[in-house]
Amino acid sequence: MGAPERVDEIDLHNIQCETLALVYRDCPRKTKARKTNETIAPFLGFLVGNDSDMSDALGYETKVGKNAPFDEWLPAYQETVRKVAGDFPNLSLIGTQWRGATNADLISWGAVLYDTGAQEFHTAPVRQDVPIKDRTGGGDSFASGVLAALLKGKDLATAVQWGAAHGILVQETPGDITMVEQDAVETEVKRAQPNPSIITFTLRLDSTFDLLRRM
Repeated sequence: MGAPERVDEIDLHNIQCETLALVYRDCPRKTKARKTNETIAPFLGFLVGNDSDMSDALGYETKVGKNAPFDEWLPAYQETVRKVAGDFPNLSLIGTQWRGATNADLISWGAVLYDTGAQEFHTAPVRQDVPIKDRTGGGDSFASGVLAALLKGKDLATAVQWGAAHGILVQETPGDITMVEQDAVETEVKRAQPNPSIITFTLRLDSTFDLLRRM
């Protein structure tokens, strides 16, 4: 804004500066937000949040690089989740989706769910380099997929699979709202499973090459 020339412009200029000062003084205030969230968390049963969510919302730091692959990210996240579960014993489940972005249109996608009672982690297979159309809603869709499975009496191992499948299907659909049905989720769960026949074939080839080298 240029230098004001009239009295009314001076007043308006001062008001705008004072307003901006108040806004930037109070926003963002993670400390205040965390204190609020700490009063809410004891009433939850299922907490969904990735490592950055845990940091921003509750102040838990996960010691892992920003763009770490899933296999490197998972142990660090598990350590954080155990701390959260210890501080909030009311929680039954803690989980999140995991997104590794190759670029804006190509991602890798995984999910993890922690059963605090059994102290057991359940994970979904990581989908590598999946083309997407709209990344909005992947986390919410993970949560709703987990809840849908539990409401239908599925076990936790299945629930995390439903969450991961629903999350990626939503991102493959343009827009914020989809009509993904159970059949599509279950088909995606099956599609993402490792193929035992491919693994067996690879092992047999390796064994054959080892035998040829010995001859």
